[in-house]
Amino acid sequence: MALAGGPTVSIGPPGEGAFWAGLVSYRPFAMDATIRPFTWADLPALAALVEAVDTAEKRAAERLERAYRAPGVRPERDCLLALAGPDPSRGGKDGAGGMLAGYARLVVEAPIGRGVLEEAVHPSRRGQGVGRALLAAATAHARA
Repeated sequence: MALAGGPTVSIGPPGEGAFWAGLVSYRPFAMDATIRPFTWADLPALAALVEAVDTAEKRAAERLERAYRAPGVRPERDCLLALAGPDPSRGGKDGAGGMLAGYARLVVEAPIGRGVLEEAVHPSRRGQGVGRALLAAATAHARA
């Protein structure tokens, strides 16, 4: 589905995965953005995002790594990241997709027909459609 005008959002990793083939580009953001799956190289940025959202969280990297490495957990499949540019921490330059604007982690419990969604948007990127785009991508993932 493509909406007229505005910046575009591309969803999915560069040329990979049968799941991602079903997702399309659309324009829900007030800025250019990309939604793609988590990689382990993203863990420090994801931890920083979690700490920005929950100021009481001080050891997010350790907690996330422990949780994501637990048996049966597949963050590369079930965790989606929204990257939006330009990244203010890089002097306004859009590098490698920009800053981590938000994430969604979907855990599908198929035997009981349930999915649990954990989602967060960076405080500086709220109100710009990041959460809506992540929710749409997670919903498509759950239906795949």
